[in-house]
Amino acid sequence: KYGSPDGWAIYGAVSEYGLKPYRKDIPQAGKYYLSAAKCDTVPTVPKLRFFICDYLFKVVIRDEKEYSFDPDPSEYLPYLSQFIRVCCDDGNIYAIRSRGVILYQGGEYDSAYEDLSKAFDEAFDIYAAKYLGALHFAVDSYKDMDKAAYYYRILVDRDFGTPLELGLYCRVILS
Repeated sequence: KYGSPDGWAIYGAVSEYGLKPYRKDIPQAGKYYLSAAKCDTVPTVPKLRFFICDYLFKVVIRDEKEYSFDPDPSEYLPYLSQFIRVCCDDGNIYAIRSRGVILYQGGEYDSAYEDLSKAFDEAFDIYAAKYLGALHFAVDSYKDMDKAAYYYRILVDRDFGTPLELGLYCRVILS
C-alpha cells in the first residue's frame, strides 16, 4: 500500500503512536497524514480515515501540547474539513465532536451544541466536555454556571488543559 492513501495513513499512525519498533514522532506523522490527505482518494479503511481526521483536528485546535509544534497549522485546515465530513458520514462520534468544536469556534452555537452533546453523551469525550463547558460559561443563550461547573470538573479531574485553563475551571467550579 506504499504511496496510497491507506499506506500513508498507516505510516502516519505508526509515527503518531510510536508502534514498536518505531518511536513516536508527531511532526513526522503529520507529513504522512498530509500525504494521505492530498491523494485523489481517501483511505478505504474507516479507521485510517479517522486517524487522519483526529490528527488534523488536534494540530488545528491545539488543545494538546505535543500537537502544537507547528506555528501555522493553516495547511491542515482544508483537509480537516474534508476528513470531518467523510468521518461524520462514516458515523464516527469523534468526528462529530470535531465538527462541533469547529462550529463552536465559528460561532454556530446551536449546531455546535447538538454535535458536542451527542459526542459527550455517547463517548464521554473530553473535548466535547471542554467546549460544552465553554458554551455554558460564555454564550448568553446557553449560560448556565452549574452546567459549566459540571463539565469543567471533568476537565480538572482529568487534568486536561494548561495550568491557566485549569485555574479558570476551578474558579468556575468554586463560584
